[in-house]
Amino acid sequence: MEKLLSGELGHSSEASQSTPQAEATETQSESIKKLLDELRELVFSRNLLKHLPNDVTLGEEVKALLVKLNYRANELSEKQSSGITDFTRIFTEATVNIDEGKLSNVTLQQLNVDHKDSMSKLQASKDKIMKFDESISAAEHKIKARDVEIEDINAQIRLLEEKASKVRQEKSQLEDAYSKCKEKRSEVVEEARNVVSMTIQTREKIDNAKEKNRELDSNYDMLEGNYAIMRLSPPF
Repeated sequence: MEKLLSGELGHSSEASQSTPQAEATETQSESIKKLLDELRELVFSRNLLKHLPNDVTLGEEVKALLVKLNYRANELSEKQSSGITDFTRIFTEATVNIDEGKLSNVTLQQLNVDHKDSMSKLQASKDKIMKFDESISAAEHKIKARDVEIEDINAQIRLLEEKASKVRQEKSQLEDAYSKCKEKRSEVVEEARNVVSMTIQTREKIDNAKEKNRELDSNYDMLEGNYAIMRLSPPF
């Protein structure tokens, strides 16, 4: 029990670390039976593991009583000491499980926000690509039309040569616009690929976070089962 308390519960309060002698003096004034009764009432009069995740005060009260009992461990019977040790292990693992669960939930929420943002950016990129494709297609049709027009003009008399020259200039301008559109489209496509990569990574992180939550929930269910058995027949 002392090892569990010093390794897991002892660091939860600076006061418990900085004034062990004061705690020892205080606990000596209380009977060991009173301490055990207080702990038994606190942890077994209601479902401790059900209330523990949302009741910080309850957890601190349990920790404080366990610390007091640790200082009086030599006054406990072997059965009581063993029972306190078993309970402390369940309580410690439950506390760690709750803390990790809260952290995992925060991480999952952030990952969901990131994923939603990535999907929004990806859709925006798709919309841009579609618009560039429409512009490129329109430019291609115009260029083809100008080519046909140039062929017709070349077949006409030289008096139309000036008009053909103007059409050639229009073609050149359209080709420049077409080239720029293709360049822009390539940039957006690359950006979309990056967003897709980020989206896949975010999805993997979400899956990992959900798997972590499932493991934590399963472990907590097991702890609740062990606790329920202990609660039916308190070991101390």
